[in-house]
Amino acid sequence: MNLKNKYLLMLCVIVVNMIAFSGLKAQAQANDKTTAKAFVQGFYDWYVPLYNKFVPGKTNQIPSEKLALTRKKDCFDTKLFNALYGYYNTPTPKGAEDVLGIDMDPFLAAQDNGASYTVTQVKSKGNNFLLSITTEPDYQPKGAKSKANSPVIVEVTKINGHWKLTDLWYDNGTDIFDLITAYNKDVKATLALKH
Repeated sequence: MNLKNKYLLMLCVIVVNMIAFSGLKAQAQANDKTTAKAFVQGFYDWYVPLYNKFVPGKTNQIPSEKLALTRKKDCFDTKLFNALYGYYNTPTPKGAEDVLGIDMDPFLAAQDNGASYTVTQVKSKGNNFLLSITTEPDYQPKGAKSKANSPVIVEVTKINGHWKLTDLWYDNGTDIFDLITAYNKDVKATLALKH
């Protein structure tokens, strides 16, 4: 076999391997989309009934977002877990009690219960996926038009072979880290004014 034929054979082997690898990569990404969607839907299927059981003002009741952090800690990456845990478990400093914090459930972007939450769209973002969560009220008057919307987009990534929630994005373009940062800034500003 002459040098030209050897070169052509090597080139063919490289091209065939590239095609095969790209097919496997596309198949893996499609599988990742499916498993990411199943992971997030599973979290919401567990969380929404827990949220719907919470009765504001009832004593000796742990809010659902705190329960999620303790019972499903393995669903969160370290950064998101630490941010949420710190926010929900750090007492408001004396003098800053009037500062409005996160005025909604962070996973549902809601204050009221009684809705169903479904993953409706999955988009790739580098190594992460963004999953749109669509909510629709469980009760609608007869003949009423559907009012489904996507109040939250969940960002996930795979860490050591397991999906983790990494961020929560809201329809106004902010994420959970923005909300926590704004709250902490407002608390500091309020305390500075009082001293």
